[in-house]
Amino acid sequence: MNFELAQESNKLTTHKYQTEPHMKKLCHQAVSEGSVLLKNDGTLPLKKQKFALFGRCQINTFFVGYGSGGDVIPPYQVSILEGLLNQKANINQELMNEYFLWTQKNIPDEGTWGNWPLCFDEMDVPLKLIKKEDQLVKIAILN
Repeated sequence: MNFELAQESNKLTTHKYQTEPHMKKLCHQAVSEGSVLLKNDGTLPLKKQKFALFGRCQINTFFVGYGSGGDVIPPYQVSILEGLLNQKANINQELMNEYFLWTQKNIPDEGTWGNWPLCFDEMDVPLKLIKKEDQLVKIAILN
């Protein structure tokens, strides 16, 4: 796979989210050809099975890489949770709401160029909540 993903240098970009039309297509192609699939033991797809989704990054997903090209401003962003909901994943709503309310009260510091956090503070998950999820679902995803 060999893609030229650079913007053309002779064009003026006047908006921080503006990209050249061919960039979106090339990025989608790079992702689809560069994805790694793992052996499915029958757990996937998750659409049918209800599962618990733990971790604040389901909502506060990192949209940064590390290195010289790490600070990117994509034309759009889809969090892990949004992506799963867009695909009609059967996520335990009660736990999802717990994370949603907590993340609204605990906005993460996303850092500045070259000084991005390696992680965000995580919600304390009481053992009582973990046991409750264990009774409701057979699958849990930690992110």
